[in-house]
Amino acid sequence: MWIVGLGLVIGLIVGATIDADLDAKVASTEPTASVKSVGADAPTVLGGERALEERIDVKRWTLWAALVLGVAFLGWMAWRLLKQMDKSRGSSGPQDTSPR
Repeated sequence: MWIVGLGLVIGLIVGATIDADLDAKVASTEPTASVKSVGADAPTVLGGERALEERIDVKRWTLWAALVLGVAFLGWMAWRLLKQMDKSRGSSGPQDTSPR
């Protein structure tokens, strides 16, 4: 136990010495120069008038085209399936093969 106590005492002494050295270094490095006031220049337009024009949003148009094509494809598949079901429904009824 006395080793732990000795370690704490040494730590406190070393810590106090480091703090004193740090405070002295900070005090000696404080800035002595003054800061000048700076005014802003006139605003500059970057890119000119062309940059201000609205551009075509390619990503948005591509997304909408893909969505419309997907819906059209699903509609075509449903229409084909409906036609196949109508054909099979007409031929799957009971057939009378007996002679009359």
